[in-house]
Amino acid sequence: MNAGYLGPDPACELNLVVDAPQRVAPRAVLSLNAAFGGANTALVLGAVAA
Repeated sequence: MNAGYLGPDPACELNLVVDAPQRVAPRAVLSLNAAFGGANTALVLGAVAA
């Protein structure tokens, strides 16, 4: 469960993952990393066209 989730808001259409994992086929993924001392990085990986 997501912390603080009480139920869907009909005025805000979000795809919340609350019960089980969802299968997706993303074209790109993003990984953000932060460390002490300002060592911050962002890594974006894209899918290769078949």
